[in-house]
Amino acid sequence: TQALFGKKCDGSDGLVSKAERVFLLSGTPAPNNPSDMWTMLRACAPDLIMAKGDKPASFWPFAKRYCEVRDNGFGMEIKGGRNLSELNKRIRPFLLKRDKSIADLPPLRVERVNVHASGIRKALSEYEGVSEHIVTAAEKGDFGAIAKLFSGAPELRQITGKLKAPSLAEQLQTEIESGVDKLVVMGFHVSVLDVLQDRFGDACARLDGSTKAADHDAAVQRFQNDPEVKVFLGNYLAAGTGITLTAASEFVFAESSTIPGENEQAMMRIHRHGQNKACRVRFATLSGSYDEAVQAAAVRRAAVIEKIFEKDAK
Repeated sequence: TQALFGKKCDGSDGLVSKAERVFLLSGTPAPNNPSDMWTMLRACAPDLIMAKGDKPASFWPFAKRYCEVRDNGFGMEIKGGRNLSELNKRIRPFLLKRDKSIADLPPLRVERVNVHASGIRKALSEYEGVSEHIVTAAEKGDFGAIAKLFSGAPELRQITGKLKAPSLAEQLQTEIESGVDKLVVMGFHVSVLDVLQDRFGDACARLDGSTKAADHDAAVQRFQNDPEVKVFLGNYLAAGTGITLTAASEFVFAESSTIPGENEQAMMRIHRHGQNKACRVRFATLSGSYDEAVQAAAVRRAAVIEKIFEKDAK
């Protein structure tokens, strides 16, 4: 970022200062919220973000103008958006948006599928201080008990993923046996991917953060070309961009991201040039768990981002 936009993101000592024209190309120009755009606008179009006076707005004034900003006790937190029609009008003359429909791709359907918790005792056994009361409550579907025990989001995410994994693996195995040709499954935690790999064994290819760079293409090619390889397992941070998995038309998020751009980029691995079948993307959800909060956050963020770039903002 500094090499491109300068150390202060003002374009003065970055690569953009050497160019007569700059075209910024991205499928996710604002992955989280409007504040993500400040770096690009400050360096390439400072006149669009002029503050009071004759200077472009610095980051926090820009963020406070177009985002909901609050102090959460540990620092400033950015959530949601505001004044989005104003931002839309500012950037619209400089924005060229291409819809994927022009690529003549087959339909894409996105839905949620509920899975049940399995292996609760095993999933909780590695954590200290987990009482029998907590385990019993979780086995009865009271996942709020787990949420009270694990107040930290990372632990809750991992626990939720591990609770879903055995049931999800069983469901996907049934689908393959019933005739589904190939599946792409994306998650986040290694422990969740491990459960799925244990079920599918040699019938799966895998690409996550531990996969050597030299082996990335081999994993993709095995899935694309070997009819015996039915499942592609990936971490959406490591395998969510830059690869083609069009051998499958079915995609499942074993775990999803709160960042809409990460989810969208990941599912586009199957919905891209070369795909000739209608595609289905499913978010595996454990009802009443932290899952619902993660997925709701992604929906809220996506709605905010859409307003920034819509053609007829109000």
